[in-house]
Amino acid sequence: MKILFSELRKNFKNKTFTFNADDIDLPEVKFKNNLQKLILSVSSENEEYYVIGKINSIYIETCDRCLYDFEKAWNSSLDFIISSKKNASNNYDVISFNQTQEFINISDILRDHFFINRPYKKLCKINCKGLCVECGINLNNNTCECGPSNMDTPWEKLRKIKF
Repeated sequence: MKILFSELRKNFKNKTFTFNADDIDLPEVKFKNNLQKLILSVSSENEEYYVIGKINSIYIETCDRCLYDFEKAWNSSLDFIISSKKNASNNYDVISFNQTQEFINISDILRDHFFINRPYKKLCKINCKGLCVECGINLNNNTCECGPSNMDTPWEKLRKIKF
C-alpha cells in the first residue's frame, strides 16, 4: 500500500485510505472483501512523519481442530515513523526514505501487524470439539458412536504403573 508524500506533508487526522488486499502480499490469506480500509493520522516534525492508525478487516480462517472455514476479525493499531534521518527513534517501527521519493510503501508494516495479531491456534470457537479421530465426523455438529479412541499414546505405559 502506497502513500504519497504530498499527502503526508498535509498532516491529516483520521483519513481513510482504501487499498487492495493483494497489495500487502498475503497470498495464503483470503479476505472477505478485497477492498480494505485503513484509517491514519499523521503529524510531522523535522523530516519525520509520526503515523498512527488502525485497520479493521475480516478474513477467512480454517479451524485447526474441525477444519471448517470461519470469519475472523483483524483489528490492529498501527504506530510507526517515516523518516529521512539516519538515527531515527528506536522505540518505533521506522520506514526510511530519501527526499526524492514520491511515495512510501507501508505494505511490510501492514503484513507484519497481520502476523503479529494472528492467533497461533486458529479456532472457530473456544470450545470447538474438532473431528472424531476414528470416523472423522465434525463433533461440533454431530455425535458419533465410536466411543473413546484406542489409539496408542506415548503415555499409555505410564497408566499401567502401580504405585
